[in-house]
Amino acid sequence: MKAKFYSIFLLLIIILISSCRSITNDKFSPALIEKLQQDMKKAKSNPLYKKDVVPNAWIAAKIAEAVLLPIYGDIIIAQKPFKCELLQDSIWYVQGDGHTIMTEKSLFYIDFVGQVYIQKKDGKILRITSG
Repeated sequence: MKAKFYSIFLLLIIILISSCRSITNDKFSPALIEKLQQDMKKAKSNPLYKKDVVPNAWIAAKIAEAVLLPIYGDIIIAQKPFKCELLQDSIWYVQGDGHTIMTEKSLFYIDFVGQVYIQKKDGKILRITSG
């Protein structure tokens, strides 16, 4: 009984190892790399590639909200409207608005503000901070 169990176990290990090896080899195959390079050339010739992904302050503010909300929670919603500034015509600086908020029980000032730096060309998040 033990011999049969070990035989099946060994067979499963061999199948698992051989399948992992084939996935790894396909991942970096020259044909795949060549296809990706061709796709990139086609994309660069597309007129949409030359446009900025984050062309205006409204889109920058929406991206900042989407990035900050999971990190800091509902306090980000209270910081609207966001202040957006374009730095050197390439990076959006988006900052929450620290202001006084009245709740059912108290009145308090938000000293914390979320800040995000977003690359205009491709929408890459360069930095997330709080101040």
